[in-house]
Amino acid sequence: MAKKKNVSCAQCTKCCRHVAIEIDRPRSKEDYRTLVWYVMHKGVRVFLDEENDWYVEFAGDCRGLDPRGLCTIYDHRPDICREYDPECCVHHGEGEYHEVLLETKQDVENYVRKHTRIKNLYA
Repeated sequence: MAKKKNVSCAQCTKCCRHVAIEIDRPRSKEDYRTLVWYVMHKGVRVFLDEENDWYVEFAGDCRGLDPRGLCTIYDHRPDICREYDPECCVHHGEGEYHEVLLETKQDVENYVRKHTRIKNLYA
């Protein structure tokens, strides 16, 4: 039987410094142009996870963190924080959680060229 890792999140706070929201899989030029719009904003990126789910991710610190990076609302934290499994964390778990990571306009355009039949994203 595999031994469970002893995972400590103390002072890591990586999961407290962004929000990722699942989005519909892009299907059209308009959808991919929306991805371009997302990534044209600082601190925003789009990724496809290992389960083929698409997300838009926004960088931003939780207002519950103190200057040392400790949670000031731990006893009253939201359910999503309570249910988070540190074993799923890229910093403690296995591998990277991005199958595809789009951080720039060029990343989106390259993805479209390589993975779709769209010839011209802007025509």
